[in-house]
Amino acid sequence: MSNFCLKLISLSCKLPYRYLAEYNHPQRHRKFAKLLKLAFVYCIFPTLCLKPILVFRRTNVSVGATFVLTTRLNMTGLSLDLRKKLLNRRYYLHELITQSSHSRVFLASDIVLGHQKCVIKQLCLNFSSVEEKQTRKLMFESEAKILKKLADKHSQISQFYSYFSDSNCLYLVQEWIQGITLEQKLSRQQKLSETETRDILLNLLPVLECIHSLGIVHRDLKPSNIILRAKDNLPVLIDFGVAQKVGTCHQQLIGGTPGYMSLEQARGQTAYNNDLYSLGLTAINLLTGKSPLTFDFEINQSNFESQKKTASNQNLMAVINRAIAYDSNQRFASAREMLAALQFSKATSSLIPTN
Repeated sequence: MSNFCLKLISLSCKLPYRYLAEYNHPQRHRKFAKLLKLAFVYCIFPTLCLKPILVFRRTNVSVGATFVLTTRLNMTGLSLDLRKKLLNRRYYLHELITQSSHSRVFLASDIVLGHQKCVIKQLCLNFSSVEEKQTRKLMFESEAKILKKLADKHSQISQFYSYFSDSNCLYLVQEWIQGITLEQKLSRQQKLSETETRDILLNLLPVLECIHSLGIVHRDLKPSNIILRAKDNLPVLIDFGVAQKVGTCHQQLIGGTPGYMSLEQARGQTAYNNDLYSLGLTAINLLTGKSPLTFDFEINQSNFESQKKTASNQNLMAVINRAIAYDSNQRFASAREMLAALQFSKATSSLIPTN
């Protein structure tokens, strides 16, 4: 398949171009090449086809991860039976907020608590593979346990309310955060200023310090998983669907979003500075308005290098540069260390050492 087709698929389906190019090899990945063609058809007829997404599967520890293309339904609303259903005798579903290949998230209300709004995440256990069903169920239960452990530990984490099963589906009930995600803010504003970006990092690093102190790594930090809360404009961390406790391992699936996750994370390694790496790339996304998921991110990184030289806050640029260092040993060891570096006097022109 030509590079033009790959770039069109990358833009239309929001798939990282460099991963598509790397795995576009018919002899080694015939199924992948076939699905790339299906993705190209989606670009031409988006309303008639299924939208392609990426699923990560670990096939060989020594190799790391392979990227498998699959599809998901492009749902725009709730089915009639869900609209009328009262879940667990207390929750009414109002609208579909978002969905992935295996779960859906709804805005709901709790009639027991005076129709208080909440968010309900649904996992339907109708997978064709028994192995995948068990793995997804394990990860969903792990998310519930992690959120329960984080409950009331920090105000900038979506709070855990309940967890239950109903009609071969699992449900996770969480606090509804009124506001917009950083992804939505970027779509309106194109890019953020150095001051705005620095303030977001300053307010988000204590949250990461909190979850890391409990032995938990988020593993999917990106603009769409950070909500700017309407009442105080503070960043709130959401979606702990692939979060993991250090020292544990979910077999078969590697969590994270391509482009935002480090090479070590793509290989299945869990470390605290994985989150800091993702935060650094999120900061670049905010400053430049370009996502690591787009095929032109390599060009964007060059622009960032130029932007660093003319930036008014050289310390901010140095912090970001160190957070995304290729060598994990050169990155910040902890969120506290990165926060201290970020709070370093803006008056100084000294750059933070990277080794």
